[in-house]
Amino acid sequence: MELLKQLVVFFWDFFSPVPCAVCGGEYNRTDGPVCPLCSRVAQPVVTAGNPSEYLSGRYFYFSYILSLFLYNSEIQSLIISFKEKERVDLASYFGSIAAGCKEIFAANFDVITAVPLSRLKQSERGYNQSELFARQLSRFSGKPYKQFLRCKGGKKIQKKLSYEHRSFNCIGRYDPVKQVVCPERVLLVDDVVTTGATLNECSRILKKMGALTVFSLTIARVDI
Repeated sequence: MELLKQLVVFFWDFFSPVPCAVCGGEYNRTDGPVCPLCSRVAQPVVTAGNPSEYLSGRYFYFSYILSLFLYNSEIQSLIISFKEKERVDLASYFGSIAAGCKEIFAANFDVITAVPLSRLKQSERGYNQSELFARQLSRFSGKPYKQFLRCKGGKKIQKKLSYEHRSFNCIGRYDPVKQVVCPERVLLVDDVVTTGATLNECSRILKKMGALTVFSLTIARVDI
């Protein structure tokens, strides 16, 4: 009898309408986290290559950057749902898209890691969206996930700063989790890249920990 109840609850949850992560309209969850109409609009536009092709103004500690989407209004809604509306199911959605990108695996990385949140921010949100995404990519790809960095916090939020101040704000923001040696090739994951300051500072620390090459992957890229 208990098993029957569990099956009823499972099928009710699975087939009942849910809000689309983009427009908020209800649809059948069997279509995934995005309704069919929005999924035709929010299509991946994979960009990959040397960071100097997309970003400017500094030396880059990471040698390759790949983003699944260009940041537009639909993708912004997806990111907000993922970060602020507890749509953790989007981690699997993004992970499956990333796992299908041959450009990612051309980097031939050894391990996956994620840009960390401060302890306060993670406590408030309940999870680190970049880590959830990275762990799903690990599950789909078979590549191991390991957290190498911690965020000390106590600095201004990046998105509130001007382009010129973002790099300075990141300096000293991240530390190794513990004194471990990184594998030679690390894939560093974050949700959105704008100036690349956060990825660059994390990559700098990873190289100090022994990484020879750091590749980066984000869900979206903002053109500035």
